[in-house]
Amino acid sequence: MANCYTKFTVTRYEWYPSSSPEGVCVGFTAKCYPNNRASYWDTIVASSSAADKTDSEVITLAWTALSGTVVPWAETEMLKSSLIGTDYITISGST
Repeated sequence: MANCYTKFTVTRYEWYPSSSPEGVCVGFTAKCYPNNRASYWDTIVASSSAADKTDSEVITLAWTALSGTVVPWAETEMLKSSLIGTDYITISGST
């Protein structure tokens, strides 16, 4: 299928858990085009790894940890029909 691609957006970036942070939780939402299928992944970059790193460097560490599962998902999902997952019909009973 021509013009298929997946856009990855950072949709979460926060110290986690907030009460006693162990690291930075970084979340990505992947959205495939042209079928608009989407999913979310997150991971925690340990405090020891995040220390003295810029936000961009922390995001890169998170991406490195997740890309092994995110990228294969996207390569498969972006080629699926946009009809998969759509509501076809709703029937309600009468009383």
